[in-house]
Amino acid sequence: MAKSYLRILWVILTLIPAPYLFHFYEYGQFIKHKEAPFLFLASILFVLIVGFLSCLVKIRYVVLIHILVAITSVVLAINFISDDGGQNWKKTKQEYFSVHRELGKILAKSDYEDLYREIPGEDNSLVLELKSLGLHDAYHIGQIVFLSKMQGAWPGKRNF
Repeated sequence: MAKSYLRILWVILTLIPAPYLFHFYEYGQFIKHKEAPFLFLASILFVLIVGFLSCLVKIRYVVLIHILVAITSVVLAINFISDDGGQNWKKTKQEYFSVHRELGKILAKSDYEDLYREIPGEDNSLVLELKSLGLHDAYHIGQIVFLSKMQGAWPGKRNF
């Protein structure tokens, strides 16, 4: 009896388009220039709970539900991300390049010791922050390319 309730809980939790919701919230906080401190902990907790509950379900159902969630996330992204004729993308791209140009200037005038010195107000050195930024950028660029290709909006040749 308890196992069937846990399976129902798994279906309910798994049908939540969590990746879309987490990124939607993260983007909203970014626009407001605010942090999303609990987001990492919430995502880890969500993955652990759903992962634990997945042990009670046959693998074919796990795969099927994840396909449905991926489709749901794409449909939500298509319908709830504003279509502003590319103006938001252009602004985002300009900000991205501006931030990276500023980082380039900081790096150009930094010596070896500066790279490993702790950043005031942070717990990391500049090198660790740059590594984190690089991984973060790569992750989101991959998402942009993936979704663009799924929508047929990724031309063979891009002009950056």
